[in-house]
Amino acid sequence: MTALQHPTVPSGDRPPHGLRPPTHSSRLDDWAGRARAARRWLEPYLRAVLPPLMLALLWLETATIVLDRFPLPWGHSFGFRSLARNVAIAVVLGHLAGAPALQLVRATLAAPLLAYLGAAFLSVAVNGEFWGEVRLLGVSVAFYVATRTIAAHRPGSVQLLHWLGILVTLQLLREFLNQPQLLLLREDLRNTLVSDHPNSVGYTLAVLLPLFLGVALGPSGKSLPKLYALLAPLGLLITFSRSAWATAVLGVLVMLVALRRRMRTARQTALLFGTVALATVVVLSVISLSSDRTHADLQRLRILNASLSLFHDHWLVGVGFGGPNFKDAFPARYLEMYGEGLFLFHSHNAVVEVLACTGLVGAAAAAWLVWRLGRLARRALHAAPAASSSEGIGMAVSIAVFLVMGLFDVPATHPKLMLVFAATLAFIETRTEELERAHETDVAQRPA
Repeated sequence: MTALQHPTVPSGDRPPHGLRPPTHSSRLDDWAGRARAARRWLEPYLRAVLPPLMLALLWLETATIVLDRFPLPWGHSFGFRSLARNVAIAVVLGHLAGAPALQLVRATLAAPLLAYLGAAFLSVAVNGEFWGEVRLLGVSVAFYVATRTIAAHRPGSVQLLHWLGILVTLQLLREFLNQPQLLLLREDLRNTLVSDHPNSVGYTLAVLLPLFLGVALGPSGKSLPKLYALLAPLGLLITFSRSAWATAVLGVLVMLVALRRRMRTARQTALLFGTVALATVVVLSVISLSSDRTHADLQRLRILNASLSLFHDHWLVGVGFGGPNFKDAFPARYLEMYGEGLFLFHSHNAVVEVLACTGLVGAAAAAWLVWRLGRLARRALHAAPAASSSEGIGMAVSIAVFLVMGLFDVPATHPKLMLVFAATLAFIETRTEELERAHETDVAQRPA
């Protein structure tokens, strides 16, 4: 063999001419091609099926929130949390499939909500044990983004308005069917409510009442929003929740005072006198109810002090987000400070709760959320033209009521309320954008 010759490979060891053994990368490319082909084949069907499926799931969520679990044949059921998660999944799948009605839109509250979710995750990862409420918070954030997307497309925010109104209607219907004597307005019956804790029901209605009232007082107010505005006070009465009563009446009074220049004098005077009279009755009722709850009210001062001491020891990330993590740390601290046991899941104050459970990291995210909510309320006030000013004021007051109630309890961490508030914020943001667009169109059409 000369220097120019090369050794030959036996013919039995050479692959056929033009063929190479399949490599790992070629197999991956083949699978990726098949996945793309399957996606192209599925996309038209997903675009057609997912929007009506998502709407069906969304409306089913109202009944499931009221019932806790929706019954199925053969003894099976599903809960409101898993259904809310499925609504969010359906929206994301619809967005990926290119369904026009499910394209994700900008949600101004998403960033601070995700930041607080991250703080909650960090607090439990560092020193907590229970992840249930962190998962629920994640579902609530996803549900907010999903409902914001749903409302941003046709038929618009009105769909969420009726979703919230039907939720209140079903809730009260279940309560009165279960206990007709609630119509007697006796305080001892407040603990017979079955759809949720009476304070939770009261907080929901106190936040939604300004929204319903704002739409009902508008020039295009229809029958259903007026019905919702009538049902909400009725539901508030049977809860005997002092903080819900006080914030609801204060919110309505602020609304009517703010509308004094937009309403006819006779109507304004009648509504103001009626609201002041109602406020007087509520104040007297709250004072009367408080006489039997003095010990509990004084005990709340101890609860706040013990909770702040937990923050002092866990100032960076808190003791862990969620009621179970708070309950693990709080009783021993309360016993140490006051010599008696007290088992609680929350500190009865949202500011203290954020500090104790998620520390300064969570407090920074919560402050960002409050700032964004304030900006949203300001946008709502400026977006509504004179004819629809009641809507803008109602949305701003609803946000204010939501924030003020945090000084008396921690309503935003109640499982059902987290989803209801998520849908409420999605409605407010979407309706504000609709009013802004209408205002811009009106200005553009005015003669120069």
